[in-house]
Amino acid sequence: MNRALLSWILMVALAGVAGSRAKASTPSQGTVFKSSVELVALNVVVTDARQRFVRDLDERDFVVTEDGVRQDITFFAGGQVPLDLILLIDTSSSMGYLRPVVQRAASGFLRVLRPEDRGAVLGFSSGVRVLQDLTSDRAALRNAVASAGANGDTSLYTALFVTLRRLEKPAQQASQVRRQAIVVLTDGGENASGLGYEDLLEEARGHGVAIYAIMMQSDELRQLEHLAGRLLPARQNIKDLARETGAGAYFPKEADELSGVYETIAAELTNQYSIAYAPRPLVPSRVLHEVSVRVPSRPTLFTRARTRYLSGEPSVKMAPLR
Repeated sequence: MNRALLSWILMVALAGVAGSRAKASTPSQGTVFKSSVELVALNVVVTDARQRFVRDLDERDFVVTEDGVRQDITFFAGGQVPLDLILLIDTSSSMGYLRPVVQRAASGFLRVLRPEDRGAVLGFSSGVRVLQDLTSDRAALRNAVASAGANGDTSLYTALFVTLRRLEKPAQQASQVRRQAIVVLTDGGENASGLGYEDLLEEARGHGVAIYAIMMQSDELRQLEHLAGRLLPARQNIKDLARETGAGAYFPKEADELSGVYETIAAELTNQYSIAYAPRPLVPSRVLHEVSVRVPSRPTLFTRARTRYLSGEPSVKMAPLR
């Protein structure tokens, strides 16, 4: 990619956040301890055969492996872990016809936030604009959603890259462990980024951020994909990105389906287990690792979490506890 563009992206996205030693706790035991290595954070969803959330598990039920080697869990908690949630809204010209319904659905989605949670709203078209930075002020978030316009092209990859980088600094400065998630709404186009998908994928692998994607399907888009017999490349890429980060991708055909999709994501965000481990053996260099989370005690259950992470990245850590 263009080096000048990358330098600009890094500057805008608050790059250069210094790494620090991580601390972690297990809330159920009330213990706090220090760790000399960085922790790998996992947000885990567990469902049964009927896709119902399973909430009665404890730390002993889970087995986490990295590259086939079992890891010791150093942090475990249920849904009580606070959430930092970024709504990333496509404000390009192609989304103009959806603006009223998007604003209603996104505002309704903000009800998922609890008093201890924080939200932010970013809009993107040819560039990325912060409509409201992380805050617990629900009215400010609703006003930010209402201010989202529709103009310009679609720089989807750059928008996600910048959003991931914006989440680094709050995580490092937090006084408690926090989950992090991005929910991006777009029509799935990509025509303005100077950033390739592989650059975005590598960045995402250095974070513990779940990326949920909502991709609208216009009649024209459905026809193109029907003729091609597959999703268009940008849409397939974002679907793959969501899966790898432990989230999901949704493809509503009608605007009135948006509220239901947001409700589905909201239910998932409030029914997650938060798990972290200090990887062993420690590999400080940049290496891509495979991660697996299972519940051997109940083999009929299904788990979903991030499947890979890139070691040697300052962002691969839990927010520290003081």
